[in-house]
Amino acid sequence: MLRPTLAAFALIATAMSATAQSPAPQGLPTNPESIRAWVDGAMRVAMEQNSVAGATVTIVKDGKVLLAKGYATARISPAPRATDVDTLFQVASISKTPVYIAIMQLVEAGTITLDDPANAHLPKALQLPDQGFQKPILIRHLMTHSAGFEDSALGHLFVNNPERLMPLETYLARYRVNRVREPGLQTSYSNYALTLLGAIIVHRSGLDFPSYMEAKVLRPMGMARATYRDPVSPELAKKLGLPAPMDRAVVANITQQLGGSEGKRKEIGPELTGMIAPAGGMRASANDMAAYLTALSDPAVLEARGVLKAATFAEMLRPGVPLPGTRRMGFMHYDFDGGRTGFGHGGAMAFGASDLIVVPDQRLGVFVSTNGGGGFAFANDLVRRMLRDFAPLPPSAIVRSAEVRQLAKALEGDWIANRRAWHRTEKAVILFDSATRIAAEDNGDLIISAIDGTQFRLQPLGNGVWQSADRMSQRVFAKDADGTMTSWSGSGTGSAVKAGLFERPLLLLIVLGATLAFATVTALRGLRRLILRAAASGPDASGPLSLTGAAAFWTFGIGGFLTTLGFAVPDGGAQLLFDWPGQMPVFAWSIAIALALTIIALVGVRRDLRSPGWTNWRKAKHIALLALLGVAGVTCWQVGLVGFSGF
Repeated sequence: MLRPTLAAFALIATAMSATAQSPAPQGLPTNPESIRAWVDGAMRVAMEQNSVAGATVTIVKDGKVLLAKGYATARISPAPRATDVDTLFQVASISKTPVYIAIMQLVEAGTITLDDPANAHLPKALQLPDQGFQKPILIRHLMTHSAGFEDSALGHLFVNNPERLMPLETYLARYRVNRVREPGLQTSYSNYALTLLGAIIVHRSGLDFPSYMEAKVLRPMGMARATYRDPVSPELAKKLGLPAPMDRAVVANITQQLGGSEGKRKEIGPELTGMIAPAGGMRASANDMAAYLTALSDPAVLEARGVLKAATFAEMLRPGVPLPGTRRMGFMHYDFDGGRTGFGHGGAMAFGASDLIVVPDQRLGVFVSTNGGGGFAFANDLVRRMLRDFAPLPPSAIVRSAEVRQLAKALEGDWIANRRAWHRTEKAVILFDSATRIAAEDNGDLIISAIDGTQFRLQPLGNGVWQSADRMSQRVFAKDADGTMTSWSGSGTGSAVKAGLFERPLLLLIVLGATLAFATVTALRGLRRLILRAAASGPDASGPLSLTGAAAFWTFGIGGFLTTLGFAVPDGGAQLLFDWPGQMPVFAWSIAIALALTIIALVGVRRDLRSPGWTNWRKAKHIALLALLGVAGVTCWQVGLVGFSGF
């Protein structure tokens, strides 16, 4: 799902650091009063700094609930309501973690094995085509984000109109993503893979997805109110073929996605995710997550509650993919300062964020969720700050050997995430959120830059591992199974490789910007000649007229695309998720027409250059413009902007 910007992450980290004003005690406190006071201060500063409307926090230590609390506003209509311990927050991708447990239940029951082909447990309509690849996608690959799928989100991952909801199986068939690599070679986070796991649960259990999860996972776990059901009317659910909806009494205490400053709150949602429920559709309260964290922190509790054997859960936490770095089965891996590790999962929506982290050596579990933008790093930063203040370890040693410095230099250049659209017009938009640039300093530090100019520094720990200067995150650089130098996130679920020529957003902006400028001037001059009847008549006019037409369509198509990107900047692309494709088909087909007219102009270029009255300067400009439009055509073709391609 959506990722926070580097700037937002830095802002939240700064806000949290303001709470540490006294010498750090040794060892996490085990009394609720101390924890509550510490967290209250941290949340107050962070929520004020980032205009977050409401939040919920749960902390479990040594099997005891130290804190389960709601903060500020849950909803503003039909009447204002404060957040309490039973308020249901949208936990986004944390929803995936109970699904992993459900799959392992089927493994324990002998219904499936992790090494079964996924197609052996999917209905006919959802069978995965080979698309030219040799190896079948296994359930294990779906569990470890290594199935080899591209990613897609715009226009379907979240919806803000209940009428656009659809059954899980319908969604999977309609919005099928492409396979782009052999399974097992690379990790690339995939919501589609997790939704497929939900379909397997349905197909093998005979229950609808929310019913299975409630009966077999959530309620036995002690999560009394958590649910994957949609907050819609029974009539609409029946009309759309959805499972039974959320109970109306529960709906009254779910959060609204809220924006604006204190005293000027407004609803900026809703965000409905029922069609991808296994990947991001769960709602849960502070009390629900207290039960969940208690079980995750002590696998014996999982077994005692009849959910999953402790040995099975331990197997899930072992490396699941034979690639550099640690890959857990389902759960994300977390690295903390001083070599401490943990597991959990984050979740981000357009207007809300959550994180769940378990630190085994402290028997500590933390959950935080917000119902508005600005809270993307709350939980992750909160637990790291807690560990640093209450249970510090010596910081990891920075390694600045000649080998490290040499590798750093080799990593310089443009990188692009594997989690992106590969074959649709969406590719051109997502490119700007997928690309970064790495620069190496002489001491081996790496400077990571995004297209918006934000930067952060990574310091080397050796063995291909770099850690952010604030010691909050890590990245691993190593060669993958194909020998390609790859960058992995510390969690192991995200990867990136060196970008190709047409996968660099700065180059795309330069080409499109230059084309827009010169095409606009050409179109206006051509229009002026037509109005003044100064254009040549007869066959010799076909070249200049086709070029004038091409320029007009280039101006409209590129101008529309860049305007779409510009309007997406203020909200981080949130509205694109809901409104896609909007007018993009018009702009993309305009570019297709522009390219066709450009080709016509290129065919007649020799004749045009022989036209009487053309000066050498005019001929040079004509050739230069055609060359620029040719480059623009190739570039737009590579990123999916020549004609619209969607689902």
